[in-house]
Amino acid sequence: MNAITIIALYSICSSCMLVVNRICLSYIPAASYIACFQMAFTVLVILIGASMGLCEVQALSSDGRSYMAAYSVGFALSIYFTLRALETTNMETLIVFRSCNPLILVLCDYYFLNRDCPSVRAIFALMIIAGSASMYIVHDKQLKMDGWISYLYVGLNSLTLIFVMTIGKTVTDKCTLTTTGQVFYSNMFSVLPMLCLGWLTEEQVESKMIHTKSMVFLLISSIVGSSISYFGWRCRELVSATTYTVVGIMNKVFTEGLNCLFLNSTASQEGIFWLFVCILGGLFYEQAPKKATAEAEDPNGEAGEVKEALLQEEKEVSVEMQSMKEETKEETKQDSKENS
Repeated sequence: MNAITIIALYSICSSCMLVVNRICLSYIPAASYIACFQMAFTVLVILIGASMGLCEVQALSSDGRSYMAAYSVGFALSIYFTLRALETTNMETLIVFRSCNPLILVLCDYYFLNRDCPSVRAIFALMIIAGSASMYIVHDKQLKMDGWISYLYVGLNSLTLIFVMTIGKTVTDKCTLTTTGQVFYSNMFSVLPMLCLGWLTEEQVESKMIHTKSMVFLLISSIVGSSISYFGWRCRELVSATTYTVVGIMNKVFTEGLNCLFLNSTASQEGIFWLFVCILGGLFYEQAPKKATAEAEDPNGEAGEVKEALLQEEKEVSVEMQSMKEETKEETKQDSKENS
């Protein structure tokens, strides 16, 4: 599959995931256990596929284990905070907070992920995102009703997502794992942290929550979760962490459409307007190129001068050695004549 197809499939899965999860939470208000079921489902699907020879999961190196363990803790926290945010605030607020993630991720790209400074166009796009997000907050009904506490989980979700995007790109760059391996280990390592979160927050699943409708939506959410996990890792391999996040923001237009159709949206009309301005701002964003090496950036600069000096030194040594050989030959011939 080409890059456009992968990004499109990731966008479809990402758009549906928030809506499906919110429906699941309406039937089973236990965020950590829903996430655990989705992760275990993904791991089981890969194990079945591997046993049938449809896919392969390689062993992790020591460095890979460290990166994947760090990623999995952040991944588990981000999913937990996403589900808790969906319980405590409207979906539009969650989307707006995620729209601001590129403002920080662009710095992570530059300092940690070997990306160049963003262009003027990219900075302009990020300013549109930040400005429209601020205007959304001004018109947010949830803030007026519940105060700043309504932003607790969406704020924590944004922070953990920034960490996950940064460490996830590091995993794709430095670990020699296939996409299937990345999906398998990221979900498998995340089950235990998620169970611990459920235990610490004393979440419970009551028998009355288990019925046909809840199980159907839980299964649908698991299938969508497995798909977004796979296409998300494939997409992450192709683009920078900031671009990956901007793609996620763009597909929230479809999410908001689904939200208005199937769920009761609590956002004001002014808030929804600024939400779409925020999303449209992402259309102007362009990915920063990778940093070039000093030699490629300035072939006649310091790096080029050093290389030229070394080559000149090698030539001088070679000439000197050749001269010594010729002198040795002349001395040998002279000695031969004297002996004869």
